Amino acid sequence: MCADRPAGPRSRNAPQGLVLRHLHILRAVSVSAIPLISTLITRLGHDRTGRYLRRLQPLWTDLTAAVPEVVLATTADRRPPDPAIRLHRMTMEIRDSLLHLRRYVSLDDADYQDPQVYTRRIAEAIVVKTAGRPPVDSPAKPKNRAQPGVRDLNAELHELLALAHAWPQVRGLITTHGQRRDTSQAR
Repeated sequence: MCADRPAGPRSRNAPQGLVLRHLHILRAVSVSAIPLISTLITRLGHDRTGRYLRRLQPLWTDLTAAVPEVVLATTADRRPPDPAIRLHRMTMEIRDSLLHLRRYVSLDDADYQDPQVYTRRIAEAIVVKTAGRPPVDSPAKPKNRAQPGVRDLNAELHELLALAHAWPQVRGLITTHGQRRDTSQAR
């Protein structure tokens, strides 16, 4: 036996034990990093909710500028609201704006089916409203008629995303007629 090397079974397993210890530490760090990475992605707006918010922003900005009374009051809390809450709120404010604006144009059920046609009709309604003209509601038209379409929030969100996708093509119709307010943050 050589005097330089420690004898016994413990010395032969020392490198394996060290590797296992490092693997356990690496696994613990990896597991604890997942929530951190998820939170970072959410705060930077690179998650699905953040992408939806960015896609809806131009539509929301124009609609709430035309119908500011639908925007809910904000709280005095300085922290930005949770993105999911912002998305829900933005969805409701867009839907309320659409309900308000549909009184300014005549819409057929077919208008709701094509996002290109529907967004053009919305832009026309904004122009009519900002010009100060009265709604075109007629007594024969039921005032509280339900809008054809979806009945759950997820499907409604996807319907609004389709409108937001079509919105840039008609957005120019309203830029010369109405003033947009600066709304860099959705409430």
